[in-house]
Amino acid sequence: MEKAKIHHIPFKLSGPAIEKNTKLTFKAEDKNGIWNIEDIKGKKVISLFPAINTKICDMQTQQIAKLAQEHKNVTFISISTDSVKKQEEWCAAKGLENVLIVSDDKYKEFQTKTNAYIPRINKLTRGFILLDKENIIQEISLNIELSKEPNYTLLDKWIK
Repeated sequence: MEKAKIHHIPFKLSGPAIEKNTKLTFKAEDKNGIWNIEDIKGKKVISLFPAINTKICDMQTQQIAKLAQEHKNVTFISISTDSVKKQEEWCAAKGLENVLIVSDDKYKEFQTKTNAYIPRINKLTRGFILLDKENIIQEISLNIELSKEPNYTLLDKWIK
């Protein structure tokens, strides 16, 4: 997938999306500073989204928080290009302390390695990436239409 749409308006991604069976390593930033995917052990789901203060991204991140409570054997990581401050404010407003949310704004490693990035608007696309304990991509699902929620049924099937 090299294109995404927002309300049917096409946008080019930064390149061809990363593929299954690829090792994904990256650093990002969280409220404590530098955050590294390699510090997280076990199976992981990365939930990527464009902007936390929008309706669909809000719903997606709250759904991920719910799934994290239901599937304790999986680490759920939400990532966007929002600033850490904006992410923290959102979590505080929603009362979600258990959400692992990181920012790709400073280091830009996630967007560079996955190409799940829309340069024209400086946002990530929407979707999920499932990693095994070695950080090898097992599944990837990126939305073509960003104004729609991702496929939670597919995600639930993957993690069972």
